[in-house]
Amino acid sequence: MPFEGLKPEDFIEIYPDSIETFLSNYNPDRAIDEKRIPKFISSISSNTDTIKSIALLQILNYFEKNNLRRFGIRNITEEEFYCLRAKINNTNYDPDSVKWESTGYLPFKKIGRDIKATNQLK
Repeated sequence: MPFEGLKPEDFIEIYPDSIETFLSNYNPDRAIDEKRIPKFISSISSNTDTIKSIALLQILNYFEKNNLRRFGIRNITEEEFYCLRAKINNTNYDPDSVKWESTGYLPFKKIGRDIKATNQLK
């Protein structure tokens, strides 16, 4: 049984040269409620123990510049792993046929083809 009901189409690939544009669609003014409490919360997940992508720095710089401080960086969940793997490999994702190993987060696993930003940190 899936935990969040994710579908492969819920995942989109964002290229490093369009991250700022993508994030700017989340207008920081809309991310604060009438009591000036931030509503914007983001979660960045990775299937590796080290994120070397320049894209992460772009995201963190954008958050800093716009005073968006409510975010977390975490390991990929089991559901995200299977759903994203189906999207990357262009295969069917049937959560009812998955033999779920855990109740949440997985140890680091390879999903399929490597996904890398075009400009990686060394």
